[in-house]
Amino acid sequence: MDGKLEKHIGESSTNKLKALNSKEEVKIIFLRNGDTFVEIADRVKQINDIKPSLIISLHVNASKNTEANGVYAYVNNQNNHYAKSLEAANILVDQLSKDNIAQGKIQDANFLILKNLKCPAMVLEVGFLTNDRDREYSRNENGQNEMTARILEAIK
Repeated sequence: MDGKLEKHIGESSTNKLKALNSKEEVKIIFLRNGDTFVEIADRVKQINDIKPSLIISLHVNASKNTEANGVYAYVNNQNNHYAKSLEAANILVDQLSKDNIAQGKIQDANFLILKNLKCPAMVLEVGFLTNDRDREYSRNENGQNEMTARILEAIK
């Protein structure tokens, strides 16, 4: 699967979040602008310096199984804010899993970024690029608008 596709979907989605949050109902901070790579250790330091109330690392999933689909969230039970991370993940997965995208699971993951953050945090996978229906939904304008509106509503 084309790695650029996920990058473009992520960038487009974050731009839509910015636009939808024009009244700044929620303070949203993005660590990347454009196509730049930030080392994990640098991301962790930046985030911990900001002291946010929630971190969502937004992605689109992939699998060898083309039937795999839905919204998944990953949290880490070694994070001191595990309970809040899990609560936020449940809300987001539920909010995003509606008519056009299936409800996946919330799973524990040993991702370095999740383990080392000093705040509630999750990796949120909004569908699978390897699933035709999810890919189409996450790529098209209406799907992205719907997803970002639901994310913003869930975190208010």
